[in-house]
Amino acid sequence: GRSFALERLKTFDSQAWDVLSKPSTQTTTPQHLYRGYDRNPAAIEASQANAERAGVSRFTSFEAQPLSKLARPEGPPGLVVVNPPYGARIGDPRSLHALYASFGSIMRERFAGWRVALITSDGKLAKASGLPFGKPSAPIPHGSLKIRLYQTSPLGQKGRAGPKQTQDLNLPLTTIKEN
Repeated sequence: GRSFALERLKTFDSQAWDVLSKPSTQTTTPQHLYRGYDRNPAAIEASQANAERAGVSRFTSFEAQPLSKLARPEGPPGLVVVNPPYGARIGDPRSLHALYASFGSIMRERFAGWRVALITSDGKLAKASGLPFGKPSAPIPHGSLKIRLYQTSPLGQKGRAGPKQTQDLNLPLTTIKEN
């Protein structure tokens, strides 16, 4: 079958991978809806195709829209995971500060009670968001880059950190989770 780069990691657990990579016969629907947004319609089409191939399209939703149109979904607070450009492959690092600042402003204004996880190789860009991130993760190899995961506790009123969270988010980096 197909092989993946993660299989060459020193910490790779082949027994766990064998269990996880077997086709599932379960037909239960998860409790959460996973939503994805991007301003690029081609990225949305690719995401929809990937969800279909993975058999998760019935509980995923993808929509092409600019960041400025992002609205809090109905229901209880959840988790926003974002992997914005960080200037290595897409975007000019100098002009990305405004994008990160806009993202942080939208999270503070519209997503009180939600947690935010941001993936980037540039700590200055994470700081430009103005979000109250805790200590970032250890560097994670990503091709020639080292990326980090930055996480907030639930955002309080006007985007201040809410009650302190006692554990890290143990979610795949590509997850957008709505509780």
